[in-house]
Amino acid sequence: MKERKSLVDTIMYLKGITKKEALDEINEARAEMYFFIDEGQDNRAYDICSDWWGLEPDYIMDLM
Repeated sequence: MKERKSLVDTIMYLKGITKKEALDEINEARAEMYFFIDEGQDNRAYDICSDWWGLEPDYIMDLM
């Protein structure tokens, strides 16, 4: 089974951006995810990787 790339590596590849830019996006998405959790909007938090980058939810673990 092929190992999944990290969220930062995946974003860098998908968007053609630097590691710093990818990390900045991850930090923004993480803040948004925790906002949704605090507001009781668990479904919105669960969909954060899809909303930001079109990725499946298993990448959410990289945000936690």
